[in-house]
Amino acid sequence: DVAPYCFLDEDEEECLSRFQRERRRSAPDDVDAFCGAGESEGECVIRYKEEAGRGELLAAVQRCNSYALREFTPLLVGDEQVGWLNPTVLEALTTQLAVGRACEHVEASMLRSEAAAAAAGQCENGFAVRIAPGAS
Repeated sequence: DVAPYCFLDEDEEECLSRFQRERRRSAPDDVDAFCGAGESEGECVIRYKEEAGRGELLAAVQRCNSYALREFTPLLVGDEQVGWLNPTVLEALTTQLAVGRACEHVEASMLRSEAAAAAAGQCENGFAVRIAPGAS
């Protein structure tokens, strides 16, 4: 519904048209909006042109699903791995990890689960994060 964005003297069609025009004007026209972290503008332009042949949506989905697993930290409940933390989420947990009550660092060598220990051992930091330590 566009009603909250409409002027009192506009009907919905006029409002939607104005809204779309304003949105196009405010959209970034610089290539930075399409570049990956750490990707130079030149690299970005080359990649964008290569991806255009495959289709923009497919290329965007493939970019979203490409990652280096070693950059992620295993997330545990008890000794069971339930997911992965990306570096941004791990950084956001810094204070909670320091306190150690809501979540804690667990060195790979201290994990009883072979799968969780292997996952933690392969990540860059060599540890996992356990949430709700001591909960039963």
